[in-house]
Order: sequence, then structure tokens, then C-alpha cells
Amino acid sequence: MDWFRIEDGAIVAGSMDRPIPRNEFLCTTSQYRDFELRLKVKLKGDLQRANAGIQIRSRRIPNHHEMIGYQADMGQHYWGALYDESRRRKVLAQPDPEQLARVLKPNDWNDYRIRCQAGRIQLWINDFQTVDYTEADEQIEQTGLIALQIHSGPPSEAWYKDITLRPLSPIRFRTHIINEDSRFEAAGIVDVNRDGKLDIFCGGFWYEAPDWKRHFVREVPEQGGYHYDFANLPYDVDGDGWTDIINAAWHNQTLFWLKHPGPSGGPFQTIDIDTPGNMETALLIDINGDGRMDILPAVNNAPCWYEATLSGKETHWTKHEVPPQLKGHGMGAGDIDGDGLCDIVAPRGWLQQQPSGPWTWHAEFSLGATSVPILVFDVDSDGDTDILWGMGHDYGLYWLEQIEKQGERAWQRHTIDDAWSQPHFCLLADLDNDGRQDLITGKRYHAHNGNDPGGEDLLCIYWYRFDPASKGWDKHLVHEGGTVGFGINTAARDVDQDGDIDIVAPGKSGLYLLENLLY
Repeated sequence: MDWFRIEDGAIVAGSMDRPIPRNEFLCTTSQYRDFELRLKVKLKGDLQRANAGIQIRSRRIPNHHEMIGYQADMGQHYWGALYDESRRRKVLAQPDPEQLARVLKPNDWNDYRIRCQAGRIQLWINDFQTVDYTEADEQIEQTGLIALQIHSGPPSEAWYKDITLRPLSPIRFRTHIINEDSRFEAAGIVDVNRDGKLDIFCGGFWYEAPDWKRHFVREVPEQGGYHYDFANLPYDVDGDGWTDIINAAWHNQTLFWLKHPGPSGGPFQTIDIDTPGNMETALLIDINGDGRMDILPAVNNAPCWYEATLSGKETHWTKHEVPPQLKGHGMGAGDIDGDGLCDIVAPRGWLQQQPSGPWTWHAEFSLGATSVPILVFDVDSDGDTDILWGMGHDYGLYWLEQIEKQGERAWQRHTIDDAWSQPHFCLLADLDNDGRQDLITGKRYHAHNGNDPGGEDLLCIYWYRFDPASKGWDKHLVHEGGTVGFGINTAARDVDQDGDIDIVAPGKSGLYLLENLLY
């Protein structure tokens, strides 16, 4: 309050009666990443020496008066420049001074507009663009506080008024209809014909990029509104250099793989692996740490995993049964205890892999009928592993934070979103290219043929970005309404190879590609 006050409907920083001994900042209490900030600014005093600015994506330095982060500068010859306060301590970008002089109004109000979206920062003064800067350093924080500054120096005042802040969705998606008549609920992204372009594999067909020409793969049986096609996992099973597809089915209880026909093209050969039981889907993960992917099928009543070994041109499968406590709707895998070994997560607890001998069961939580997969991931970047999941046949998306309580591992439950139902499949990908994994999920259309809670509600796909400050999640739209939903198994990759991650959305209501328009 020594350096900031309200006067004539404006925030006034500084003083005309005394010098300002150090930089002072008035900060927001919340952090912001993607937004458009508009305000009017005026600088009073010795205009050859007075200086101020607006901090964005910044933070306070602990036990210090300074801030660190980007500053939209004002004053002296820095008007409209982007400065890196207390970090690189240099001007990152600035306008041509002659062009700026034509629009700048000294000793009067100027409109300042600041737009931050992903790694891009743009500045305007009186509708003249002064900066269009894209951050090249991936280690630089892109989320932070907003603050008004008065710079140290002679007696001066910075006036700020008419401040409006509009959050921006960091990215938009363009919907491409691959096959609106498709009813298969699983899809994979793979370069089927090895032409350097990523194709889409879904059910009985694969679709060739970039025009999505359809090619026949196999006849897929259908029963009761479901196809015998619950996973489309690309993997070169037999080591011949052509990517095969690992699959699973609920109704005939079969785990199988589709052998690529090779350069001649044509249908894929179906090769059975085993019949472990009814499977929601299957996951590819290196469970035993040998550098080769294993199969973890989501078998409701007979949990197990399969190890593949190559002998010449033959692939042999070894079935590993696991304790029955893993039974239930939902499955995931990852290193829960940080010992470098892959553990298995189920709705009622997790199974700890030991260096040798039997695995150890830990009944530490109860999740309900979960999504497949249950995601194992260090959400808050605190060095331990957390758990994310959706309620596959009900409302709710949640995460368990791993904490320590009285020297023991414990779990704190957090709600991400409970406004929509049937998030049956979840995946992680960095959609906004900020170096952090985002959560992607959506409503499965007619998971139980419309008989689940909310089964006939609006179809939707969302992505969620974690906010470390609040331990909450920012919700962003991928698609709402129409026939675009999320199936039972799918993938996100840079399909069009333009530098950002796209999403393939299969389901009983059609097959779609959601193109990320970040770049």
C-alpha cells in the first residue's frame, strides 16, 4: 500500500513526491497461461527516465521484492518491448522505434493488449503490433502470475485502468470424417505401407494417409452391437519389419494378433494367442523390463500378462498368471513405488513386482469400475507416482495423489471432472507442446448400449492440463456434440507431422481424426 493506490478508477503505482527505491509489483493471486489481457496505461513523470510494465507468466522470487518472468514494458525507449525480468535480463523483442512513435501517446492513456497462447506472446499498443515472439527454450515457464510494476527510479507514476482478462483455449481442433459409418471402437496410428506417412488402423480396415483411402483388413464378427475388436495396438510381433496389430475381444474371449501381409498388401492374417477370458481391451507395456513390449489384457476375471519371444521366424507366447485380487473392471501399469520395476494397478489396489519371487498385493484404495487403462503418472511432478482414471460406466474423472502419512504411503483422492459420463478410455499426450503430459479422454458412445448413467447425453471429448499451484485441472474442449465420441482404445500422435499431437476418435458413432491446429 506504500506504492499502490486506487485513484479516479485506476490503479496508480509509484509516487510523484519521492523517488522509487526499488521495483515494486502488484500481483494476481492466481496463475494464468493462455489469455488476452487488455488495459489502458499512462506514465507520468520524467518520461526520459520513468519506467514500468506488466509482468506475465511470472512468479515472485522467494524472500525478495523482485519478480521473474516476461514483462510487457513501458517507458523510455522500451515501450512495447518484451523484457525478461530477473531471468535472462534482456529485451527479447521490441518494435521499430519510428513506427511506434507514430502511434504512442506520451503523457496520455495508451491501449495495451497482451496475448499469450502456448509458446507465443504478442503485444500491441494502440492496435499497433509491437512484438510477436515465440519462446524457443522449452525450459522456460509458460504459466504464472500477472503483475503491475513501477520501476525503481525518479518520482513517477504508472496508471492502469479498464483491465480485462479473457482466458484463451490454447488450441483448437479441426474434425476430419474418416468413416462416419464405422462402428469399430478401437483404432491405432501406424505407417501401414511404410511410405513415411501415418495411417489409421480401425477394426476391419486401414485408412491410407493423406486422403484416407480405405483398405480391407479382415471380416470382424459383430454381436449385440459390439465387434470382436477391442484393441488395435501396433507392434511388429514377428520382427519382419512390418507392423502388425495386437487385438482382443470380449465375446469370444480371445487375445490375438493380425499379421501384416508385407509388401504385397492385402488382408491381414488372424493368429490366436490365447483365450484368457472376457477382455475390455489390452495394453502394450514392457512389464518385465527386457526392452520388448508385453501384452497386459484387461481380463475381468482371470488377470494375466503375456510375454513374447522370437525364435527364428516363430513368435512364442508365455502366459504369466497374477493374483486374483486384480479382478475387476479396469487395469493399468507403471512403477508405483519408484523401484524401477513395473507394477500393475487394478480397481482395488496394486500389485508390486519384486526383483524375484511372488508379486506383493497392496489393497490401498478402491476406485470402482474404472477406465482402461488406469493411468500411472507423476501428475504433480513431486517425484512419486500418482494414479488417474475415469468411471467407465458412470460419471466422474479422478486422480489419486500419492502422499506420505505417518511414514507410510497414502493416497489423497481429487476430482478432475464429474460433469459427464463414460470416460472409458484415457491417454496422456502433450497437446500444447509445453513439455508436460495432458490428460485426454471422452465419452464412449453407448458403452452399455445406452443403459449407463448419462448414456444418451451429449457426446464429448476434452483435454485437461494440470495446474501445480491449485492441484486442479484446466478443462479444454476438443469436440462436443454430434457423432464424435471416444471409443474403447485409441491413440494420439502427430498424424499430419506438423509438430503437434492429433487425436483419432473411433466409436460406434463413426471414425474421426481431430487435427490439432496449434501449428
